[in-house]
Amino acid sequence: MKNTDWDSYYSHPFKTSTYSRKITSNKLIRLLNQFAPKIRTNIKIAELGGANSCFYEIINKEFNPIKYLIVDNNQLGLDKTLKRLNKSNNISLKYEDVLNSGENTDKFDIVFSVGLIEHFSYEDTKKCIAAHFDYLESNGICIITFPTPTWLYKITRKCAELLGIWIFYDERPLSMDEVINEVKKYGLIKYKSITWPIFLTQGVILAIKN
Repeated sequence: MKNTDWDSYYSHPFKTSTYSRKITSNKLIRLLNQFAPKIRTNIKIAELGGANSCFYEIINKEFNPIKYLIVDNNQLGLDKTLKRLNKSNNISLKYEDVLNSGENTDKFDIVFSVGLIEHFSYEDTKKCIAAHFDYLESNGICIITFPTPTWLYKITRKCAELLGIWIFYDERPLSMDEVINEVKKYGLIKYKSITWPIFLTQGVILAIKN
């Protein structure tokens, strides 16, 4: 299977990205306000696979974290992050493959990813989910979003492929059950849903680390 060209993506984002990111950003804020209302001081947030993050600004405005860590193994995306947000004193960047991150001593109150875990094999998806919880403090909040193969996802993707504009070649849409069964090993699931307005429908799971 051909791998996604992330350098190309960060240089020329997918055409529907602006629309989908706005929906996802609003959902992230709603979930954090619902499940983390008391986490307002000295909060630390980690975004995995977040090179050139489109979520930092809205989350930073709402929660004002003392540290916002972005972890990714695409240098171009991280460079774009640094260029865009170099005046933000709470931003920290880490070049790292989440599948080989080892044990993290720096723990976070909130760890999330948007569109990350679906770019791996079945076994590596398990490792990627585990990495989220390795970054988390006990009782910390984990949010994971991922494409899930509803009828709408299948039609939308097929149309994109036929038009020659599909670029996420290694994307493996994940069933809710696959992700839920893995997340349950590490935390208590408090919320799950499917975001339908994004035509490439996204599953959303929020869990509290055991």
